[in-house]
Amino acid sequence: MLQGILKDARGEWGSALKELANKTSVVQFYPVYRLPPGGAWSKGRCVLVGDAAHAMSPHAGQGVSMALEDVFLLSRLLEDRTRPLREVFERYDQIRRPRVNAIYKMAAQNATVRRKTGPGGLWLKEVGISTVVHLMGALGLEKVGMRQKHLVYDIGEEEL
Repeated sequence: MLQGILKDARGEWGSALKELANKTSVVQFYPVYRLPPGGAWSKGRCVLVGDAAHAMSPHAGQGVSMALEDVFLLSRLLEDRTRPLREVFERYDQIRRPRVNAIYKMAAQNATVRRKTGPGGLWLKEVGISTVVHLMGALGLEKVGMRQKHLVYDIGEEEL
């Protein structure tokens, strides 16, 4: 089955994938797990971060970043040892939830586009995006952005 998927793969990368597939005896595909938005991220002295709190589809490419942001913010909030843990977790939720919800929504939209677009359309989209990014860099327009506001984020600038 995997060999059939890779039959049109070309170049060095395609050859490497075919070689791996030929040496693999078992291939399993794992489903993408998502948690519905909302839900509690803490209870008592326990708090959830990353996918344990807000698993989303991988179509925004922000999974690890979201988990690291969670941990960095939580670490900053826990520095104040006079603040009760309940307040730390409430503030963590107040700060993180809007960003998590926005990225969750973006990932879901990207997944929908990906499902509705064929391989040729996806290739064309990638080439188009790559071309625009290179042109913007060449023209010094990278600060204008292309729906990249979610990438320009510093958890250290959050007001605690």
